[in-house]
Amino acid sequence: MNRLRATSLHPCDVTITIDLEDPRPNPGLPDSFVGATRELIDLLAELKMSATFFVIADLATSHPELVRGIADAGHEIALHGLDHTPLTSLTPTKFDQQTRRAKAIIEEITGRGVTGFRAPIFSLTPATLWAESLLTDQGFSYSSSLLPGRHPFFNFADAPTEPFRWPSGLLEIPSPLTQLGPLDLPFLGGIYFRYLPYWYIRRCLDAADATQSLWFYSHPHDFDHRESFYRIKNTPYWMSLLLWLNRKGTLGKLRRLLKEPAITITTPFADQVASGKFAQAATFQPTAAVPAGPPEC
Repeated sequence: MNRLRATSLHPCDVTITIDLEDPRPNPGLPDSFVGATRELIDLLAELKMSATFFVIADLATSHPELVRGIADAGHEIALHGLDHTPLTSLTPTKFDQQTRRAKAIIEEITGRGVTGFRAPIFSLTPATLWAESLLTDQGFSYSSSLLPGRHPFFNFADAPTEPFRWPSGLLEIPSPLTQLGPLDLPFLGGIYFRYLPYWYIRRCLDAADATQSLWFYSHPHDFDHRESFYRIKNTPYWMSLLLWLNRKGTLGKLRRLLKEPAITITTPFADQVASGKFAQAATFQPTAAVPAGPPEC
């Protein structure tokens, strides 16, 4: 194990993404995620790095100054949905209505166009393929919404692991994964980044397929060790506890990752798309018929 920790990391490019959410079960609790978000912004400013922030529109409505400040600091503002409802809980009509509204909210607050989308909880799956054409119709140029492997929650096991285009032309940038036993884990973000040892994350980066787009993702609450414990809505007690524990060292762990000599932190996704980086991405034709979505009601 010591030898694994001592190995050098091969040069690689990593994009920083942040899912900006309000995890509080009710608005009466302290909004400590605001302070955690500003700590992240300060760290990125210190290291002269920019990121893509996927923002919940309801949060942008309640904290417009926070979202505006992120945009003014040079970061991309993309969309993470209206209120963090998974695609599997929406009908196509409801998703279309909510996403148009959410996109307009964020564009009004920032004064800038929104071209990127990330589905809550990576819920773009074979059952929600109807979403990709709706995103294209709304003017999105890319999505970063799926796990292309086996996972106990939402997954799209048959999707390519490298960036690809949907039949509508929408670019998809899948989560980078590593195999751990029978599962494929998004090792470079969220609770996985918090709980996995740093030497293991470095080893996963070193072993990553060169065709993958490597990107880090997290939420402000992943760094917020001062936040009191509470039960997250629609989440079992054990999961709420897992999401609350082991936060204190996460910001230092991220700083260590960002300062790795072999890692180059890339520009936000929108800039990469505009530069033509993904121009050669192949089109993926799902083998299964596209489901119509849950019944309209």
